[in-house]
Order: sequence, then C-alpha cells, then structure tokens
Amino acid sequence: DLATLLEGELRSNDFDAVVHAAAVSDYSVVGGASKNKTDSADELTIKLVKNPKLLNSIRTWSKNPNVKLIAFKLTATQNLEERSAALEKLMKSSSPDFIVTNDQSEMPSWQLHEKGSGLVSRGNDREDLGFALESILIGASRGTR
Repeated sequence: DLATLLEGELRSNDFDAVVHAAAVSDYSVVGGASKNKTDSADELTIKLVKNPKLLNSIRTWSKNPNVKLIAFKLTATQNLEERSAALEKLMKSSSPDFIVTNDQSEMPSWQLHEKGSGLVSRGNDREDLGFALESILIGASRGTR
C-alpha cells in the first residue's frame, strides 16, 4: 500500500524535499470481497474506515529531520472563508513548509503559501506552478530555503 511504500522510501533515503501531491482516499473498505455470488436483489452493506493522513507522517518517517514538505489542497467552494479555513486546518494539522491551493472552479489557477509567511506566489497555469516548485526544490537542495 502507499503508506508502506512511502515510509520505506523516506526511512531509506535522505530527501531534501517531498512534494506530496497524492490525492489519497479518505476512506477504505473494511474486509475483502465476498466469495459468494450476491443476488442483485440482496441488500449490501459496505463498511468504511477512515484512512490515516499520510501527510501527517512524512516528517516522522523521514531520514532527514529538516525535509521540506510541500502539500496540496484542492477546494470546491466559492466561499473564500471556507477556502482559508481549509488552508489553515491543513497548515496546523500537518505543518508543511508550503501548501499549493486551488479551487475546482478556478482551475488551473493556484496559490502558493509558505508557513510563517502566507501567500508567496500565484499563477494561472501548470507551467507557472512548475517554476515556483522548482525554485523551492533548488533552495531545499542547497539548504537555502
């Protein structure tokens, strides 16, 4: 599973930065598939269990205690207060160094927020985002950011 692979890589390698852009499901199905054929008229119950937030474990698993952590937060609301609340919640719960935020209604526009500094960059396409992340990653590899 992703958590096991990620933990293994982080414990084995001395990464300068981790860009955690994975959209991991919040829930997974408990138990496996039934071996018996289910009649289409039968009622089915599926039990879900909340998955751990991988972002919260990256620093713990990392061989490098100073790893720069870049997270992403996609929102689906026109309400700017709700977007801000989602950003603050992620910043407090996972303490990434940077968060790239965007909203489904404004894709591919994005904003880049730095811990302790707030909004540091924004752009309107993926190419702009690539350049912004490249700058962060170069700084992390040089120990300057």
